Amino acid sequence: MKKFNYQSKPFEAIRISHDSYLPVAQKIAGEQLYYNIKFDSSASDFIRCLWAYFTSILKVATEFKTNHPMLLILDEPKQQDMSIENFRTFLQELSKYKDQQILVFASFENSDEAFEEATRDVDFSLKRIESKLISPVIK
Repeated sequence: MKKFNYQSKPFEAIRISHDSYLPVAQKIAGEQLYYNIKFDSSASDFIRCLWAYFTSILKVATEFKTNHPMLLILDEPKQQDMSIENFRTFLQELSKYKDQQILVFASFENSDEAFEEATRDVDFSLKRIESKLISPVIK
């Protein structure tokens, strides 16, 4: 989470729940009471938390035998006015996984400049979709 600039909670207060396997935050310092981290994170920090969670789970799956399908499909992961720098860091992290399938659907604010900035120094393959995927059926 540090890599993606998460700031809503101290890192020492964040754990993965043994029950749900989702990120949780410590309720009171020093106590073992935890709650869903999204309730105490800004919207953009919660997105950063999800980025860290998804990439961490994938990393564990590449290092240990798990039932992860080695597939991530992300639909518009740059939400909540996330900075281009943080998003580029996320894309650079994803680009490290060469033997896994990662699909990122993103519009980059419909800006070629935003796309170029976000993907600078990122190793990826682009499949541009020029037309709408869903359109009226012409009779």
